[in-house]
Amino acid sequence: MEFKLEYLLALLIVIVPAIDYLLQKRKGRVSQDVSRETAQAPNSAKTLSRGVFIGLAISLALFGGYYLFDSGYFDGGFYEAISEKKSSDWKTFRGNNSRTGFYSGNGVPKLNRIRWKFKTDDGVSSSPAVSDGVVYVGSTDKHLYAVNANTGQEIWRFKTGGEVSSSPAVSDGVVYVGSWDDHLYAINANTGQEIWRFKTGGDVSSSPAVSDGVVYVGSRDDHLYAINANTGQEVWRFETGGDVSSSPAVSDGVVYLGSRDNHLYAVNTNTGQEIWRFKTDGKVFSSPAVADGVVYVGSNNNHLYAINANTGQEIWRFKTGQDVSSSPAVSDGVVYVGSWDMNLYAVNANTGQEIWRFETYAFVVSSPAVSDGVVYVGSADKRLYAVNANTGQEIWRFKTGGEVTSSPAVADGVVYVGSWDDHLRALE
Repeated sequence: MEFKLEYLLALLIVIVPAIDYLLQKRKGRVSQDVSRETAQAPNSAKTLSRGVFIGLAISLALFGGYYLFDSGYFDGGFYEAISEKKSSDWKTFRGNNSRTGFYSGNGVPKLNRIRWKFKTDDGVSSSPAVSDGVVYVGSTDKHLYAVNANTGQEIWRFKTGGEVSSSPAVSDGVVYVGSWDDHLYAINANTGQEIWRFKTGGDVSSSPAVSDGVVYVGSRDDHLYAINANTGQEVWRFETGGDVSSSPAVSDGVVYLGSRDNHLYAVNTNTGQEIWRFKTDGKVFSSPAVADGVVYVGSNNNHLYAINANTGQEIWRFKTGQDVSSSPAVSDGVVYVGSWDMNLYAVNANTGQEIWRFETYAFVVSSPAVSDGVVYVGSADKRLYAVNANTGQEIWRFKTGGEVTSSPAVADGVVYVGSWDDHLRALE
């Protein structure tokens, strides 16, 4: 039923003075004697005037309140403005520390326009992070950029000594990102000034995860590092048998990461001690996703795996046509992942059975993002695709000028993605 505000206002103007008059009568301030009531007419008029004034004041207050509620300031406005400030952010690679690639807000089910595009001086394979109205992304031009999410204007840039293919993570006003100059950097999110840097023994293309005051990141020196987020001091390091380009996932006191030694590892966040390892038959560039007690990860032996997060035992494996370097996304009982065989796959999370596949025109190493029933993924065919999560049918595609190996980020009805054409784009 439609609410008629003018009816309420009229009703209040009439009723409030009457209520005020009756209350005074109840207190004995208005005589029951007709003659006295007539004699006190001026006072009664004042009472009535005061009632009208009160009625108008209350009406205006209610009008303002109704306007704010109706406009969404309270009901989905002020309250949601607080919650959305949290839910609309995509502060780390794959959207969260579990690396599920799922965003609970609005996506872009219909492509209307390019909000903006931002040019760097080289390719953008780094995946953007979005926090408090700012997009942070790395480029192979050796810089990390902070870009206004609404306008696409540069806020600041930070220069490292090597390519930045690592995807930034934002926590408590600090941006953490790796570089091919062997360092992990902590940078003030507002000013772009360096807070600290941590040196490893190899390139840092792994994307950091920040949890409980500790930064976890892999390096191509074969190690996973735990670093104090405030001081930049090493907490512990864990050695694998190969390069660690995979980005760690953190869940329930455990860090999960892949290595080029063909293994997926589970490591205790506090001690850095190995809990278990799982052997695949190929290098693990894919970053694991953790959901409902299961770790999902791809391998360069053409398979996607589901592994028990507690025991490290295989639950199922799914075979694609080529290597799986893409990192899986998990949403509503379905795992989505790309493959070098040019396909995006949807696989039942419980059974490992294929639900559908969507074919692009080149390899898919971009990691899918899922929002509001739509899967977004890039392809080396230079396109970003939006695919129906249930049916696998294409909804829209957008062509860039270069390969799209960057993984899309979704926030506030906008998809942000990089391309090897040297641009970061915002699509809505």
